[in-house]
Amino acid sequence: MTNIKKEIKPGYIIVNLNGEFIGGEETENLSKFLKEVANEEPHRAILDLSGVAFLNSMALGVLLSANAIFHKQGGKVILANPSDYLKSIFETTKLNLIFTIEKSIDDAVLAITK
Repeated sequence: MTNIKKEIKPGYIIVNLNGEFIGGEETENLSKFLKEVANEEPHRAILDLSGVAFLNSMALGVLLSANAIFHKQGGKVILANPSDYLKSIFETTKLNLIFTIEKSIDDAVLAITK
């Protein structure tokens, strides 16, 4: 089971992701959710990955698509708290060259508010 929640903060939104995003309905829900958040002011989001156990290629595509939408809106996305497993996926796929990835929410807040 997956869970997606948002916390609105001054100047940014934190999106808390929990569960396994394996390409089914949960990944479609993630896509819709992130598109909605991307269209909200201030167009800046931190995606907290601390509760994510698995992301498949479809879910990675959703993150890339959301990143593009945020950038078109003049905003940005920062990934925070990835597990070692997720870090290795981002490094293997070279997505760490596209996304800003921070080890903690505090570091992500500093990066997104610069």
